[in-house]
Amino acid sequence: MNKLYLYIFSFFVLFFISCTSNTNIKIEPINLTNEHSCDCDGMVIVEYKGPKAQILWKNGKRTLYCEVKEAFFEILDDVKGKRVSAIFVQDFSNISWGSYVDKWMKAEDAYYIIDSDKDGAMGITYVPFSIIDEALEFKENNNGKLLNFKDIDIDVLFNSNELMKTRMIS
Repeated sequence: MNKLYLYIFSFFVLFFISCTSNTNIKIEPINLTNEHSCDCDGMVIVEYKGPKAQILWKNGKRTLYCEVKEAFFEILDDVKGKRVSAIFVQDFSNISWGSYVDKWMKAEDAYYIIDSDKDGAMGITYVPFSIIDEALEFKENNNGKLLNFKDIDIDVLFNSNELMKTRMIS
């Protein structure tokens, strides 16, 4: 009988630990400095033009990206996507191209101009805006397509990569 109580007690201890293991994680973006590098390619993030992204994973790890499109490849992966706690993107509303500002927003709240004539750190970029009028003005000046977060899927990403190949050839 004592072994049964020990097993039950052990089960509840392990259950409690697993339920409370990540409660101290702050689900908010961090400000970037020249000490932060991109988790995909090692580039110093703030040295390159275009919008940035960061993912907070359920295990508490944070990954940083010099390019929003790179982060979408991560979150749309069938396995990795299930491990995402939050994704933040640099809000380009009222920001001039080429300047770095720690102005972050939740990725799912953004309007995105994709495949515009403006290149980011890795070529064709996805530019997030919190203000739709700013997004439409950017689109008018730089071409591209307006999408919401939920509209960006793996096919959209691959089509952007194909477009980038044609731009490199011409």
